Amino acid sequence: MSSLYLSSIVFLPVIGAILIAFIPRLSNGVIKRVAAVFTAVPLIRAIALFLEFDKSAGMAGVIQFEEKVSWIPAINANFHLGVDGLSLPMILLTTFLGLMVVLISWKVHDRVREYFAWLLLLETSILGVFCSLDLLLFFIFWEIEVIPMYFLISKWGTGRRDYSAMKYVLYTLFGSALMLAGILSLYYATHSLSMVDIAQGGLAMVQSIMPATPIFFLLLAGFAVKLPVFPLHTWLPDAHTDAPTAGSVMLAGALIKMGGYGMMRVCVGIFPDVAREYALLLVVLAVVSILYGAAVTLRQNDLKRLIAYSSVSHMGFVLLGIFALGEVSLTGASLQMFSHGLLTGLLFAMAGLTMHNVEERDLRKLGGLARQVPITSRSATSGSLADWQGRCRLLPLSFR
Repeated sequence: MSSLYLSSIVFLPVIGAILIAFIPRLSNGVIKRVAAVFTAVPLIRAIALFLEFDKSAGMAGVIQFEEKVSWIPAINANFHLGVDGLSLPMILLTTFLGLMVVLISWKVHDRVREYFAWLLLLETSILGVFCSLDLLLFFIFWEIEVIPMYFLISKWGTGRRDYSAMKYVLYTLFGSALMLAGILSLYYATHSLSMVDIAQGGLAMVQSIMPATPIFFLLLAGFAVKLPVFPLHTWLPDAHTDAPTAGSVMLAGALIKMGGYGMMRVCVGIFPDVAREYALLLVVLAVVSILYGAAVTLRQNDLKRLIAYSSVSHMGFVLLGIFALGEVSLTGASLQMFSHGLLTGLLFAMAGLTMHNVEERDLRKLGGLARQVPITSRSATSGSLADWQGRCRLLPLSFR
């Protein structure tokens, strides 16, 4: 494959966003078709990448389709992209959801140009996180997604959309500030920003200069906010509830997976000994997240808020799998992230269709939908059952 294969997957959506934003006098229909093309091509290329990927290399650790160009030589920063068995499923998931949110937004008529430009920029930022192997590049993509998500919620959302958008930004920036402190600490200790190099030998240098535990928790805090982990989860129900349907699908399907991915790639990959030392604490937090999220879900009357709180419980299973620290449990956590992205994305899409058809999302006022919207009802039921079965299978894997 071309050495720029990953770059094309990451940057095609933002190229589409630039065309949509700056070419004058485009009709709404043309804007939507351009968005569809610039999300469909990355999906096709991601599928080709998956087919060409050497799956015998294992889940993580062996980097393939690597791209590395010196970016800021003064600080040894590189434009470094690559994939392994951990990041490739997330790339495939994000490109699939990127096309799906464009298609389910086909009936959007309010500020169409801005709406689709922000959607495409959001896809690029998430893809960049999953492909980056340089900590500075990783952080830049991590921060870019805040901008489109803020505007999608505040301009096209419902309810307390300004409050929910600002709450999302504040929580994210709080976590990002701690994560940046951890990245800077790693850099000053190792003089490297390469995730691969630090994981392969730089940690000994870190421990000779400063304790690894504070750096581990600084990085973990940023990922825990995004996952999210109890008690840092309260932004999620508000953001989900008030976001437009496409925003909810991307938020639940791909964006919160950045937290679990970061924990596996950075926290466990670079600090395995620290992760093992504090595994019990994080497993306890995981169990609390699972039980708390499930209990609060049962109390919800709002359709979107119900799905949002269920995601807190689901991500608790991901945290449990990660810090069980077994090869099988880590594989199970990765599988749960992928399946949750597909199934919860489906559930939010069906919630959006329900709200569009009946103009109501209060569960106390909804009934008999199987007769009124049979396809939507069957799809939602299938997604719910598949998600329940996936969690039942993951739990025993976490302790193997």
